[in-house]
Amino acid sequence: MAAGSDLPDFLTPAREAVLGDIERELAEVRATSAKHARTAIEHRLSACQALEPAVERQLRSPEAARRLVDLLALVWEALIAPSWQRIRDVLERDVLYRSRALARGGLAALFRDLAPLITLAEPELRVQCRGVEATRFLDGRGLRLRPSAFIWPYASATLDEMRPPELVYPARGVASLLSTAQRDDASLAALIGKTRAQVLAMLDEPMHTSGLARLCGRSPGNIADHLKALRSSGLIGRARLGRRVIYSRTPLGDALLSGAEPAARKGWRESPWADVARRPEALSS
Repeated sequence: MAAGSDLPDFLTPAREAVLGDIERELAEVRATSAKHARTAIEHRLSACQALEPAVERQLRSPEAARRLVDLLALVWEALIAPSWQRIRDVLERDVLYRSRALARGGLAALFRDLAPLITLAEPELRVQCRGVEATRFLDGRGLRLRPSAFIWPYASATLDEMRPPELVYPARGVASLLSTAQRDDASLAALIGKTRAQVLAMLDEPMHTSGLARLCGRSPGNIADHLKALRSSGLIGRARLGRRVIYSRTPLGDALLSGAEPAARKGWRESPWADVARRPEALSS
């Protein structure tokens, strides 16, 4: 269907689901009544430009909803599933980062790096959406935030009063999914080893062992050995979050990577994760 500011609502279930539970989400879409699907599709077709006659006939057919679900399943299997673990790592790192930012600096810190796409001008949260000028009042209902690996450089928000308020925004670090380029620092590699230098450089954002292993193309056991060595040298710290252990650079690791003392590191700014390096147990608070 043509791109636009609106989608048939049955294609984006509002109910909570486990991250990446595609079977459950597709099952919810398949459960949509034929009448509901037909009404939603007709509403969207009335607002979009003319389509190819064959495509329009399929969208207006009684089997349209089922065909759309089948196509979504094919897209998932062919394009998303092979990279899903890396995509999930990016989304989880974004959630961790913003949770910490909210705890340390409130809403201002939570949305700071999303400007000008999303800006907080209390009591308003302003979202730039292409071709859309509308206001939705939350009235104490809260706002669900969803990071996305696919929406950059845009954002979207639900305007339908019958659905929970939701904001979809670009996840931090999504560029790492588009490039396999790795930092080339021969002097650091000569000092601590190529793989350890690579791991240290990748910890710009806290990560767990499996995520690092996927990025490095090595086994989790191999990466765990390098993490142990880096931690024993004081270059990284760790903190347990639920069932996972998250690793992040310490100020010493930052200094080694940048070639400067921690206090004089050019361009270094306090981040929501800085205290994790100094006090790893802070993550569990």
